[in-house]
This record gives sequence, C-alpha cells and structure tokens, in this order.
Amino acid sequence: MTPIGRRLPFAVASLHRHAPEPVGAALHEARDDLAVLARLGETVLGLPVHGVDGAGLPLRQRLEATATDAFLVVHAGSLAVQWYRDGSVPTRPQALMSITKSIVGCLAGSLIGARQLDPDRLAADYVPELLDGGYAPASVRDLLDMRTGGPGYREDYDDPDGELAHLARAVDGTPGAATLRDLIRFNPRVAEHDGPFCYRSLDTDALGWVLERASGVAIADLIAFFLARLGVTGPVDMAIDSAGVPQCSGGLAMTPLDVARFGLMVLHGGAVGSRQVVPTSFFKDTRSGGPDSPEAFRSRVDQLLDEQIDTDVEGLRTGHYRNQFWVPRTGGRALMCLGIHGQWILVDPDTDAVVVKLSSWPDPQDPAKFSDAVEAGRVATAHLADNQPQAAPWLI
Repeated sequence: MTPIGRRLPFAVASLHRHAPEPVGAALHEARDDLAVLARLGETVLGLPVHGVDGAGLPLRQRLEATATDAFLVVHAGSLAVQWYRDGSVPTRPQALMSITKSIVGCLAGSLIGARQLDPDRLAADYVPELLDGGYAPASVRDLLDMRTGGPGYREDYDDPDGELAHLARAVDGTPGAATLRDLIRFNPRVAEHDGPFCYRSLDTDALGWVLERASGVAIADLIAFFLARLGVTGPVDMAIDSAGVPQCSGGLAMTPLDVARFGLMVLHGGAVGSRQVVPTSFFKDTRSGGPDSPEAFRSRVDQLLDEQIDTDVEGLRTGHYRNQFWVPRTGGRALMCLGIHGQWILVDPDTDAVVVKLSSWPDPQDPAKFSDAVEAGRVATAHLADNQPQAAPWLI
C-alpha cells in the first residue's frame, strides 16, 4: 500500500476534550463470557470459505490469502471474532482509504439533521469559491451521491496526469503540488450534474469543504468531534495537504477496533449508547435511495465489477450509492464502506453484525479478493447468527 506522507495527528486526549460528555468506550474484557466468545471465534476462523478459485479454505487461511491485516466481527454487541496478521499491531492506526468517505457522509447526515445543511441546495451556496470551476452547478446531493462525473469519467489509478494522481500529490508532500481546495475550485466540469453515478473522489473533498462552511467549524475539528462522540480509544490521524486541509476522500487512519465502533454506530441507526450521533432518518434515506438511484447506479456498475465473478458480490448490481455508502440491494438493510487495497466494512442488521476487514492488497482493486472477502463475511455472520452464545455479551 502506498504510504501517506504528510499526516495530521489527532491525540486521544484532544478527542476527549472535544466530546460533549464522557466517552467511556473501553473494552470490558473481564467478563465471564469471554472464554465462550473466544471459543466461538476460533470456530468461525476454521469454517470453510469457498473462494472464486473453487477451494474451500478455512476462513483464517482465506484471510491470509487475501492479504488481510485485521478481521473483526461484532455480533449482537459482542466482539465475536478478532484476527490479526502476524506482525500487525492492533493498536496502530491503519489507512482506511475511501472508508473515510462514509465517515464524512455521516458528518453530513449530522448537519442535515441539525438543519445546518440542505442537500438540495447548490454546493456553491455554502462555498462561493466553487462558482469558479466545474462544481458551480453541483448540488450538495450531487456530491453526496457522486453524480458529477458523467458517463465519460473514470478514476484511473494508472494515469499520472489524472484527477486521482493530482489528489494523491496534494497530500504526499510533492513539492509545488496544488492544494486540495485549488483542485476542487478550478477543476473542469466533466459532465452534466445529477447524471449517472460516477465514482469520483474529488466529490467528497468538495463535500468536506461544504460541511466546513455550513457548520462554521474547520473540517478537521468536525471529524475529531465526531470520532470523539463515537468513543474512539485509539490514536487517529489523517492525511493533509500543504495548507493543512484534511483529505476527506481517503485520508483517515484508525485502529481496527475503532473502525468497528464506527460500524456499530451505523448498525444501531446512528446511536452510540443513549446518544444519537447521526439521525436514524439519514440511514433510512441511505438505504432507500432517491427515485432514480438504482437506475443511476446500474448505468455504471459494470465498470466497477468483474463480469466473470458470480458470487454474492453480484448483489451490488441491484443496489445503489447514496450518502457516501454502498447499498448492496436497494430496499435491503445491509450497507458497505469500501476503500482501495482491500478496506471493507459490512453492516448487516439482518444478522445483527458488523464485519471489518482491513488489508494490504498490492493492487488498488482486486475483484477476486473482494469477492472472497464478501464470502468470508457471509460465512462468519451466518454462523454467528445460528450459534449466538447464551452468556451476556461484552460490549465494545
């Protein structure tokens, strides 16, 4: 995985200072049911997972074969499975890549719920500087749902002069590179907005700028405040450009356990304990999508999935993209967060589970490894749903 150069550290102490109330979210490991869960986790790791290669490898070996660094499954509020690659440090933040986008999407949901952000207004109503470039006619909804790129745009990881390469140079310390906000402000218009879904990372960085202006709070502080409300306990940092602006499209790094905490908040409809961090209505809207979300998604989905892979990952073809989340099946309850090099969160209310898989794939995208990850998650959650321990869960 390409290392990120310039980073902005968020100390745990400073996160807690941002919190509106105490955030006691430490693991309670001294529970009587710990041994029960440990045995269950070992059983799950030994379950056969049939990959696209046709082999039925034990889940543990399937994780190793897909360059996994950390694999966690939270089921019924319990940390039922926790596996780390040899040499991996569980307390070290790992780059989340585009999972960052879903966290920023939840920030938008919080502001929408607080009536500080209207998704139907133009983004330029909040950031007038956007009138200078291609984002001038874009609505906040266009940014949330990635509807600015049109049929001709595609993120190309191998194009040294592409938009994605310029984004990377903005945060990797390249001398003389444009700042993130210069890229956003002066980018050319590539298509009619409110068109087909088109995965475009710059949309999320533009969204971060909008959130900053709508709230009146620097986006770095907004992110820190939000993570504090989640109850994160480990170190967090984020890639920034030469002006100190965080990369909202993919710059966060967090510990695997704190990533699971984020997933658990999503599973619980935006709640962390008794605190409503994100409105439940935001996740309802995410799952149902807009009137044309499925159609807009299907028009481009064949560019995102390998036609030769026939597994449950194909469920994405009946889904959509909304609010910076992937919805595998429109009208279903599952949500996914995805990042290049194998970062994946599955939130599945039907099995009361959250799956976190953080990886170090050598290539940005690998359809076979992704398909195998989905199957591993399905096998784990199905087994846990059928074999829930009777002891009270220990909560993360």
